[in-house]
Amino acid sequence: MSKSNIFPIIAAFLVGLFLGLLINTNKVTDYSNINNTKSNSSNFQNVDKTKLQYEYHIKTYYIQSDLANVRLGPSVDSTVINTLKKGYKFISESKYNDWIKISDSKGWIHQSLLTTNYVSPPPDIKIIEISSRVTEQNNSWWRYAWKLTVKNNSDTPKRLNAIIQFKDIDDYVIDDDNAYDLFVPAGEERTFTDYALVNYPDARRVEKTSVSVEW
Repeated sequence: MSKSNIFPIIAAFLVGLFLGLLINTNKVTDYSNINNTKSNSSNFQNVDKTKLQYEYHIKTYYIQSDLANVRLGPSVDSTVINTLKKGYKFISESKYNDWIKISDSKGWIHQSLLTTNYVSPPPDIKIIEISSRVTEQNNSWWRYAWKLTVKNNSDTPKRLNAIIQFKDIDDYVIDDDNAYDLFVPAGEERTFTDYALVNYPDARRVEKTSVSVEW
């Protein structure tokens, strides 16, 4: 075969090889584009579903449990960033499943701890117990020992003055006792005891014990 016949054959072979490589490269690129499209579509759907779970939610809520944890995110596994007391009022910003976001913070509260009905906040001082009993008696007086337990629901310590009243069956006051400067730390419960001497024979008519406190 002459050299003049070999050159056209070599040239045709090289052209065919180049076209083959070009076609295969385009196929790989097309498959890559298809895979990227599927991936992007899947990611878009996932983001879409997440967005659907968030709702624009403006409503007034009250804390109905004694205490409610405020979490950084809408999950029980999220960090607690604050604790709110019963009766606390706030306006929501958005909702995610059963979680409500507070409008003036980044916190979330579970909906089971909330209500849209008014809830009165607890008083700063709550009387847990007031009771009394006779510990000594004679023909002149009876000793009535009393026990008072109070809780400070506020965020500041309190010093209380208490009036303990000993009443008959119809709620008439027979005698009373005063207790001053009773210290109760913030958020804590304290019990105080003392006694009063109630004159005889009125002491026999004592049926009830009540208390009033001021601070």
